[in-house]
Amino acid sequence: MDNILISLLNPSNRYILAAIVILSSLRILLEITPLNLSNLPISRALSEKYGRARMSRIHKVGLKICIFQVILWGPELLFYS
Repeated sequence: MDNILISLLNPSNRYILAAIVILSSLRILLEITPLNLSNLPISRALSEKYGRARMSRIHKVGLKICIFQVILWGPELLFYS
């Protein structure tokens, strides 16, 4: 294991990367739909505890992380030979 990229791109981890890309794509799809994610039970409970503004920032950061993961790992899964 010389560095972390070599260990992550190892074919034995392809299923993990595929699961990450699928879950990230599902998250992006949920954000695109008209469903309001702040009305989900977990988000509602956390927004009562920490405030609605903080929860909206957390949702935005989570969306950015998911987009980055799809951009980073999606082409690797598609073009891996």
